[in-house]
Amino acid sequence: MRTWFDEKRQLAKTSMGLSKSALESLGYKPLAPSESVKGTFTRIDVLVIQGITLNAAYLPPFEEEINGISFRIGIGDSLNEVCKQLVGEEFVDDEEHWKKETKSTPPFMLLLFGPTSEYVGSATHYKEHEGQIETYDSFSEARNELSKQSDAVVPSLLTSLSVTFSSSYERLVRFLPRECVVVGKSLDGKTIRDWRIDFKGTAFASMAVDKGQVTEKAIQSITKAKTLDKKIAKFYYLGSIEKDPLKRFLYFFLSLEVLVHSSFKEIDHRAAVSSLLSNHPHAKDSGQKLLETHRDSWQNLRHRFVWCIMHKWTHLTDADVQQFGRLKAVRDKISHGSLTEPDAATVREIEALMLRIQGSS
Repeated sequence: MRTWFDEKRQLAKTSMGLSKSALESLGYKPLAPSESVKGTFTRIDVLVIQGITLNAAYLPPFEEEINGISFRIGIGDSLNEVCKQLVGEEFVDDEEHWKKETKSTPPFMLLLFGPTSEYVGSATHYKEHEGQIETYDSFSEARNELSKQSDAVVPSLLTSLSVTFSSSYERLVRFLPRECVVVGKSLDGKTIRDWRIDFKGTAFASMAVDKGQVTEKAIQSITKAKTLDKKIAKFYYLGSIEKDPLKRFLYFFLSLEVLVHSSFKEIDHRAAVSSLLSNHPHAKDSGQKLLETHRDSWQNLRHRFVWCIMHKWTHLTDADVQQFGRLKAVRDKISHGSLTEPDAATVREIEALMLRIQGSS
């Protein structure tokens, strides 16, 4: 049996707008000149959680706010059950088929944005199915409004989720976007589905966690997300969703570089220097001037990294300094053209180092 999911996948593979004949071949009917599709819209972002297993169909959804944007979060092993908790409807007709086609495994996290104000669609064709209206890429203004909301939330949220869960369970835990869909309600209460889909997939090992802790950790992540530097979060997020190893490594390194410089600026350097001179009271003033002069000239990234470990990231050790040196050497080789692609282990190392640094901050 051909499901709606099969049809929306076919639509999603088209990089440009579909012709009228192509839409009609998929069962779409033309709208009369006087007809239009109107509605308010919400956006659902589907994330795959890699690194843990949950053993719960769904957890009670909850509402949060980041950067002035309110949204709802649902978590669970069943995509459809989580979606029903959020919007009262299933996400797909055949969940097992969806998981196979998108190479997705539970648990899932769903983010719900909206609703928007009322919009009039640009659709020339539509399809009705059991009281639902289906269109293809017809509500760009509503989509843009919801996309801005998602963009204001997701990078900080996903970065803080990865930091919180990875540090709590002492393993790499990722929250990866898998699909987003815009869903509307018409004036007469019919559901409007306006499809646009992106698919990504990868393999990852997971560990079982206490389902009672998952919501607690997610709420902790919201608090952290509100304080994250947006540049750091953005580069980390871009690295986490990138497939190309070179781009992935460079995004993570950019995130780390911004983190080092911003953390260095936050340190009370006079107090830090005083603590180093506490055993030399006979030359404290002269020593402080000497160290402060050298500190002001510290533009070397490795020197700043070491200073941050000494006075801010005190949970890190010499082993982390050595690892950073290896990772910087890889970045330098890429910059000089002697290395075209880092290996997978190196990419994992820099991702894990970023999460480890922020895990206690």
